[in-house]
Amino acid sequence: MPLIRISLAAGKPADYRRTIAENVYEALRETFDVPANDFFATVTEHKREDFIYDRRYFGIERSDELAVIQLTVSNTRTVEQKKALYRRIVERLGRSPGLRPEDVFVNLVEVAKENWSFGNGQAQYALTSSPATPSASTRAAGRTIAAVLAAAVLVTAAFFALQPVVRAVPSDVLDGLTPPAVGGQGTT
Repeated sequence: MPLIRISLAAGKPADYRRTIAENVYEALRETFDVPANDFFATVTEHKREDFIYDRRYFGIERSDELAVIQLTVSNTRTVEQKKALYRRIVERLGRSPGLRPEDVFVNLVEVAKENWSFGNGQAQYALTSSPATPSASTRAAGRTIAAVLAAAVLVTAAFFALQPVVRAVPSDVLDGLTPPAVGGQGTT
């Protein structure tokens, strides 16, 4: 399900470009549990004058070897999985093709599962997805709402059940009743 887009300065051989794409894919497999054969990548080379970036943003010293990696993925991963992915990509690209950690820029674009079509004009993940399981906080909120609604039903039922009793009280008895004053003060 990931779509890998890699941007580099022009001039690298095809095997270098393919090595980057394959290592990013393997890092996704290791950290995001991406299935075998789910490998879709594009590598775009740019003229130096069209490959524009700040060489020192966040205090990171970037070189002409910068690789900008953008991954479009389903929005199902935790922050910890994302951090593990970033680390793993840097480790793998450090080994082959030998990129420095400072020259690996990664951006995730998260999309809902129904935003993928792998062919045939179908949203394959939407066809096979099951309803999401609500979180614990959502379930707790649901229980609270249910309890409040149940209490409201009981109060309403009690109100209507007492109506005949209130109507049966003689009016001269009701005339002698006065509601308590606000703030505990009596009436004068």
